[in-house]
Amino acid sequence: MALGITIGAGIYVLLGSVAGSAGLYTPIAFLLASLMAGFTAFSFAELSGRYPRSAGEAVFAYHGFGRRWFAVTIGLLMTGAVIISGGVIVRGFTGYLQTVVTAPDWLISSR
Repeated sequence: MALGITIGAGIYVLLGSVAGSAGLYTPIAFLLASLMAGFTAFSFAELSGRYPRSAGEAVFAYHGFGRRWFAVTIGLLMTGAVIISGGVIVRGFTGYLQTVVTAPDWLISSR
């Protein structure tokens, strides 16, 4: 889920910012970012093949460190990160939506 949010935010929310900063090198910037995301995706694919259970990061932390409290902490941190990331993507989407549709802020999202 975190990988999907990262890629989604990068493609849909940050496209204008990256293009403004990178200029003509925007395709190269996205190519490098996709390679880095690919390493993360392949790592998660390998780990999920070894430990085929839900709550991936927490399971990996438990098997790696053998501490239940550490796995629970990782799981709670990932839950918070997903909630915050979801909110950031909604804010980015509403910014794009307001360029197309005129509507009050309270109707699209609460700020």
